[in-house]
Amino acid sequence: MRTAAPLALFLAAVEAHDAGPARRETFRDQAVVASHDGVLALTLTAARATVDVASRPVLAAVYNGSYVPPTLRVRPGDVVKLRLVNSLDDETNLHMHGLAVSPLGNSDNVFLHVAPGGAQDYEIRIPSSHAPGLYWYHPHPHGHSDDQVRNGMSGALIVEGLLDPFPDLRDVTEHVLLLKDAQIGGGHIVHRAIGDDAVRTVNGMLNPTITLRPGETQLWRIGNIGADLYYVLTLEGHRFYEVARDGYRLARLVSQRQLLLPPGAREEVLVQAAGPGTYALRTAGFNTGPQGNQYPGVVLATMRVGGAAITPMA
Repeated sequence: MRTAAPLALFLAAVEAHDAGPARRETFRDQAVVASHDGVLALTLTAARATVDVASRPVLAAVYNGSYVPPTLRVRPGDVVKLRLVNSLDDETNLHMHGLAVSPLGNSDNVFLHVAPGGAQDYEIRIPSSHAPGLYWYHPHPHGHSDDQVRNGMSGALIVEGLLDPFPDLRDVTEHVLLLKDAQIGGGHIVHRAIGDDAVRTVNGMLNPTITLRPGETQLWRIGNIGADLYYVLTLEGHRFYEVARDGYRLARLVSQRQLLLPPGAREEVLVQAAGPGTYALRTAGFNTGPQGNQYPGVVLATMRVGGAAITPMA
C-alpha cells in the first residue's frame, strides 16, 4: 500500500512527459538534397537513433539520424543514385511512392531486400516526361513496412516544375508540410491501436507557427507520410486552392474548404492570407467504422498573419 502512491505518481509523470510540451515552435522546412547536373547522389542509413519528435527525445528507427529526413528534389530526366545502408536488426528496402519509374533491377524494386548490416545501391531514372509534384519515399519490406514507417522512416521527394506554366506564381514562397504521427511511451516509439494517444506532428513539430503577410500567397505541399492515420484538413477563415493531388497537376485551380488525406496522399495547394490574426490548421476527428478506428481531431499548426500587407494575387 505504501508503494502504490509513489508508483502512481511516477507513472503519471512518465505519461505527462510523453504528452509533450505546450510551447509552440516556429515552422521549419526540412533539409534538402537536390540534383546537380542531372544526378541526385545520396546515402540513406536506416538505424535506430534518439531523435527530436515534438521537442522531446525519442528512440526510433529513422533515416540519417532524423525523424524527418531530407526532402529530395529532382527534375524530369534526372537520375537518382542512392545507397541504402541497413543498420537495423530487420531487413528493409526503399520505395519511391507514386513515381512512374521502372520497378525492375536496382530501380524502384520493392522485391529487393537489404539484410541487417547490408547495403544496396539504387539507380532510379526519372522519365523526361514525368509529372511534376510531391511524392515520397519509404521502406516496403513485407512484414516490416508498417513498423518502420510508424517509427519515422519516410520522407518527401519533389519533381520540379509544378508552377512552371504559371509565371506569376513561380516566385511564391513554398513550404513542405509532412504529416507524421507517433505513439510514444517511455521515450520510445510504441505500437498501440491505430490513433490511440497519437502525437500528430508537422515536420516533426507540435503545432508550429507559419508566418504570412496579409494578402500573401504561398504554395503548401502537404503530404501524409505516416503509416495509418487519415487527415481531414481545414484552415480557419481560409480556403485551399488545389493545384495538384498525388503528384498530378489539375486542369484548373479548385477551391476547397477541406482536404482529405488518407495515408500516402499528397495535396499541393495555394493559400492566400486574410487579414492580420492567427488561424488554426486543423485535422478533424476520424471514424473508420464500427470495426475500425476512431481518433480525435487536433490543431496541427497555427498560421500567423501580420506585417505589411501585400496586394493579393487575382
